[in-house]
Amino acid sequence: MTDAKEDLIKLLNSVDVETLTEDGISARHEALESEGLESTIGNIYRDLYDIQDRFELLSQGERVEVLPHMFDLIERAGDLDIGSGAPGPITHAIESTSEFYLPLLFASLRRQPTPSSLLMVNRWANSLETVDDLLPFLAELEKAAAHPKASVTTREDAMDYLNHQKSRLR
Repeated sequence: MTDAKEDLIKLLNSVDVETLTEDGISARHEALESEGLESTIGNIYRDLYDIQDRFELLSQGERVEVLPHMFDLIERAGDLDIGSGAPGPITHAIESTSEFYLPLLFASLRRQPTPSSLLMVNRWANSLETVDDLLPFLAELEKAAAHPKASVTTREDAMDYLNHQKSRLR
């Protein structure tokens, strides 16, 4: 295991998702300003962008080995916005591994559906053109919408994405 990969795994495991709550963001905003630093979304989410930057420096094989830790972070974050209002750095990093992440995404969704994991499922599904290709994604969205660990927000997101994908079949 390279030092870069080990360091990234440590960083992923150390991210305090509570800093991404509304109160945590406010506290981080105040802390940055008290240090004389500009408080932008990029600064507030700097750990997530640092993760993406480090991830991009790894070989493809190392990226694949780090993916489970990326999904663990997404699961720990739950409904918290780790995309800074968009897909964000974690989603972009994961999606850069191409088809390698799909089985891990589905496994993560089955363990703990989150808005971030649903967004990735929907983004992939949007790229599909045949019904046969889309069916497994519809099944995963249906499971997420009924998942006992899914929050109300996550269930609603799953239904919205499911309805969107089904409308593409008409």
